[in-house]
Amino acid sequence: MPKASSMRRGGRLLGAIGVVGALCAGMLVAVPADANPRDARPKSAEPVVEQLVAPGIRDQVLSWHPCSFPDLDPQLEAQLVSLPGLACATVTVPRDWDNARDGHTITVEISRMKSSSAAQRRGVMMINPGGPGASGLAWGPVIQLRSPDIAAGYDTIGFDPRGVGQSTPLECEYDNSGNTQAERAENFADGCLANPLTRYITTKQTAMDMDFIRFLLGEPKISYLGYSYGTWLGSWYAATFPSRTDRFVLDSSTDMSTGTLESTWDLQPGTRDRQFQDMLLPYMARNDATYHLGTDPIEIRRKFEASGGFDNYINLLFGFQTVIGALYDTTLYPDAAAMVAAMSQYSDNDRQDFRQPYSDQARRALPAKVDRMRHAVAEVGVSEAVRSRVLNSIDEGVDRYALNRAVANQTANQAQSRATKSGAMDAIRCQDGQWTTDIAVWEEKLTYSFTHAPLTGMANVIPSCAFWPAQENGFPDLRNNRLPAVLFIQSEFDPATAYEGAAHSVRKFKSSKAVLINNEGSHGNFPYGTRCVDATALSWLLDGQLPSSKWTACGAVPLPGEKVTYEVGGRVNRNGQLRGFKMESKSVRQANRIVAEFRRQAGIPDVPSGDVEVMAAALPIS
Repeated sequence: MPKASSMRRGGRLLGAIGVVGALCAGMLVAVPADANPRDARPKSAEPVVEQLVAPGIRDQVLSWHPCSFPDLDPQLEAQLVSLPGLACATVTVPRDWDNARDGHTITVEISRMKSSSAAQRRGVMMINPGGPGASGLAWGPVIQLRSPDIAAGYDTIGFDPRGVGQSTPLECEYDNSGNTQAERAENFADGCLANPLTRYITTKQTAMDMDFIRFLLGEPKISYLGYSYGTWLGSWYAATFPSRTDRFVLDSSTDMSTGTLESTWDLQPGTRDRQFQDMLLPYMARNDATYHLGTDPIEIRRKFEASGGFDNYINLLFGFQTVIGALYDTTLYPDAAAMVAAMSQYSDNDRQDFRQPYSDQARRALPAKVDRMRHAVAEVGVSEAVRSRVLNSIDEGVDRYALNRAVANQTANQAQSRATKSGAMDAIRCQDGQWTTDIAVWEEKLTYSFTHAPLTGMANVIPSCAFWPAQENGFPDLRNNRLPAVLFIQSEFDPATAYEGAAHSVRKFKSSKAVLINNEGSHGNFPYGTRCVDATALSWLLDGQLPSSKWTACGAVPLPGEKVTYEVGGRVNRNGQLRGFKMESKSVRQANRIVAEFRRQAGIPDVPSGDVEVMAAALPIS
């Protein structure tokens, strides 16, 4: 039976959510603010960052100046920079913390949003929004707008990690030619590795930067809020500086059980397909009066695949971004549902093997298909705001197509094949621990996801990490360390950091506690807008109290336009843990068989023949 929810979360970025009331369930355990739980200490000495650097760096005085966030929407930037108590500073740090006195330095840009209440202030909180390689500079003020309780309790510190944004950036110039996606991935790795800064853009180095920022701010400890990759970074800091770790919340956790970020990426195709089939399509089925595709999620999937699914060039180009975006943020389900409905109106099974270059036939079909999609969107019974966003997404797809065609039509010469882009994401994920370098293994992974996660697995690629030597030994070995307690927050259907990986991390951190948001799919949740989730997190962040149980299960808010929350996926047992939750549920396996049937009809093999050059990329690049 569906379960009603009394609250509804606001916007995913800036909804200023007031958190009220007590916990919905569970007793709380107080953790003293001046000690690690159970007097935890690592067996090896912690680095003392101020002793590693030369006096000129150690004695720098932060010079605070007005902030700018040029990557944000101008209206949002104007709102943030006008907030009282906000300032930014440029911190000089060693380029290499393993050789901190070698004379080479870089800069890290930070923001500080002062606490709104001197009486309630208890310290500083650093925030990282993920990526890896995402700018976090604006998150000092953003988190205070999202949570007045955090605003009162902390000075919030946003920062651009080394290699990112307004910190010393890592820009990689590389050869953008190549006949296969794998060649381009290798070219990108080679180009990045030629930059002398690259080897120092790692999580270990960033964790050292964080502790040095703590030292310069004059704080004995830091609290922390990290999302997605930010959970990896925060955990790395906690493992390295347990005595400096205060109250950490890790929202949407990576898998820390294998030592590298490879396993987190491996899980993503399955988690995206799972949420599409077991959350989004049932939502459309319950709202057939709006989307007009029937009341059976499996039959909706059949209609979508009959149009070519995401094996269809136009569907992929114009619909993929909207659908995947909604899997990360379920408040956007109406947008994704309208797009799926528009794509599903025509049953021509027009699909091709996207491991191969795009066909001329697919390109010739584009204008007529775009017109059909725009007409179909007009027929869906969604709000004008949703319809406008979906139509804009189609227009953006046309622009992306034109841009990619222009690039592909350039005369092939060395000067024009050179490209430059940020290398921070790949440098961090590839260098924190060694990824698989056997290309045959990657081809096996691609083939597996192509068949077992066919909605989005076909978009997987051989990563640059397959050609990139690690600079660190992997996630710190925690077997013999008694780590400080942290609080995890995890949604059941998270498409980017799978529940399965997060559960591994919760078990790895022996003293940790976790909040599971049952029947939720969004990635990055706090503040969520329910008492159960937010009061649990705030009891930890403000009062030092963790739940007594290892897992606390909280109900999800209803999906857009619905008044109750529907039970999907696994079942939560009396201990708050998820049971019976599989990567391939019965309905997912049934949907996979439907895709396989349509692919056979279109002549697309599960395994490409050996005499064909594999593209392994769903990108219109040739």
